[in-house]
Amino acid sequence: MNFVAQERKGVSFDIEELSWILYGSKAQFELRQQVIRDIENDPILFAGVKEYERDFLEHREICWAKVVRITQILKDKPKEYQDAFNAIMGCVDRSVSMRHFVHFPLFLGQIIHSGTKEQQDRWVKPAENLQIIGCFGMTELGHSSYLQGIETTAEFDSNSDEFIIHSTKPTATKVWIGLSSHTATHIIVFARLIINGKEYGVQLFMVQLRDPNTGRLLPGRRVGDMGPKFGRAGLDNGWVRFNHVRIPRKDMLMRWTQVDASGNVSLPSQFATALAYGQTVMERVSSARSASYFSICGLTVAIRYVVTRTQGVGDPQVMNFQAIQHRLLPHLATSYACWFATSELWKQFCDAQTLLEQGNEAEFLSGLPERHAQSCGYKAFLSWWTVDALETSRRCLGGHGYSMFSAVPALIGDFGVVTTGGGDNIVIAQQLAKFLVKNWKTASRKPVFGAVEYFTSGIANEIRNSKSISWPVKTFEDLNDLSVFPQAYDFLALWLIHRAASRLVILSADLSESDAWNETMMDLLACARAHIWRSVLYSFLIKLQSLESTASQAINNALKNVFKLFALFWMEAQLGDLMKSQYISPAQAELVSSSVLRLSKELRKDVIGLSDAFAFPDIVLNSPLGAYDGDLYTKYLSALENTRGTYEVVPYWEKLIKPLTSKL
Repeated sequence: MNFVAQERKGVSFDIEELSWILYGSKAQFELRQQVIRDIENDPILFAGVKEYERDFLEHREICWAKVVRITQILKDKPKEYQDAFNAIMGCVDRSVSMRHFVHFPLFLGQIIHSGTKEQQDRWVKPAENLQIIGCFGMTELGHSSYLQGIETTAEFDSNSDEFIIHSTKPTATKVWIGLSSHTATHIIVFARLIINGKEYGVQLFMVQLRDPNTGRLLPGRRVGDMGPKFGRAGLDNGWVRFNHVRIPRKDMLMRWTQVDASGNVSLPSQFATALAYGQTVMERVSSARSASYFSICGLTVAIRYVVTRTQGVGDPQVMNFQAIQHRLLPHLATSYACWFATSELWKQFCDAQTLLEQGNEAEFLSGLPERHAQSCGYKAFLSWWTVDALETSRRCLGGHGYSMFSAVPALIGDFGVVTTGGGDNIVIAQQLAKFLVKNWKTASRKPVFGAVEYFTSGIANEIRNSKSISWPVKTFEDLNDLSVFPQAYDFLALWLIHRAASRLVILSADLSESDAWNETMMDLLACARAHIWRSVLYSFLIKLQSLESTASQAINNALKNVFKLFALFWMEAQLGDLMKSQYISPAQAELVSSSVLRLSKELRKDVIGLSDAFAFPDIVLNSPLGAYDGDLYTKYLSALENTRGTYEVVPYWEKLIKPLTSKL
């Protein structure tokens, strides 16, 4: 019996209608489907499960061939098509999407952002046409992406009108630089500017690495590969070291900071400094968006497998077991919440960029601290959750989850870097915590707005005044009033922020600012986590409210249950703090946990429809065990029968096995 096809017929809502909602409109969904067909029909871009068996150099070569092909395809396409295409390719081949990202948004984007008009005229067109191929040289061995710790120097020689780029010590080696080990002809180097012995901060310098005709490194450059990695094997991460490499003065990116031939320095305005600071927001917002994509891919594979798999007395579907429902359904509900929240986060980022393009610098700058803080929090907590969701998906596949053909191990390996790349989550989560504590103090004196507007709410005032507050929920039926959830999330975030801020004040009386912060770090991380999941919850709730008059009743009913499951799941994850604060009682804590189980069971009938609605086709999932048509075992066996590891006689039989077995 094909359980997947059978369950698809029994879904309580129109799956395609839900897909239109997820992608914004019917037109956007259809554009996405067209992109998928274009990728599927391209002989270079899609290769199926044999991707999992590539050797090292073959993988790198094919990966770059795909980048070149994508550049050709997107050259004359409208922006909407390009955005949809890049989003899909980010799921189809994560190594390809990262190589594309390093060259175009990072390298080329930095030229546009930080280069003068003359420099843009020199480098933009060649970079767009891949006549020069670039990488982004920020991260160093000793201090990672901590800019204040950069040890590479750029010392100005006024006699020759050149900068001397030098790795001052082994820890100044640039590491994990995408595209550097095999591909890049040029690198934008982050280095300390030194003129006549005086430092002028970290600046950016264009340095050629390789001869574009021979591919050989130029003198003074040492480059190597980072070796075997946990994931993204097709991305050529490398290490780069410089030995007194001379470059012309005109190759320092000088849109914001200028150095003339005499060594006089013009430092950037406050706006330019803030603008450079704001560039990190894009990468973190993109990482947060990718969390939804990765989690849905892994969960879809696991759900289709456990719907198909039967086991136990009476041969029931594994999906019917409470333990499986409890492991998968809350994560699926969280995927919906994060999908809507990060869609809104991306819109806010794009709106801010529009302000900048229109020359509205003041309004752009006014919202930058919040955008930075929120993007840090979203990236940290959503990527941590995604790692958990993917590992849960792998385990629900049983022994087959250990197979690369399931696709989930590759998802785990490829996504894992997000928790540390682009800023370690522990570090950037504290950026959000710092923003929250600062605004909590401000809100006691005057109104605050945006993501922290709730700091001046009635609940906030009651917490400041140590008044007792409790959750007004007694029964499962009380949860039909969705307003009880934002009340709980408001309280928890505010209580934790107040606790962290208060402890900082107390500890600061006897400790230095940094020591007091360190002693409060776990409290600060807890309040940042609560704030982000509150932000996610509100985005989901606002989306639900917008659908009440536009979507079918069946869709509204299903999504309200998804919302409740998400909200209760994350309350259950934070029960310790909710009970410490005495906001909920032991009986209410039991209600929260039992309601998670009950809602998971209620959504069981729609699990195929809820995962199908994201419309990730077989070319994206690339997993026989997650095949859309439900014929999982046939496709899995076909992959096994055609694997490179299948031999009639293995090559090492004569040398290592026959000498043993022939003695029988």
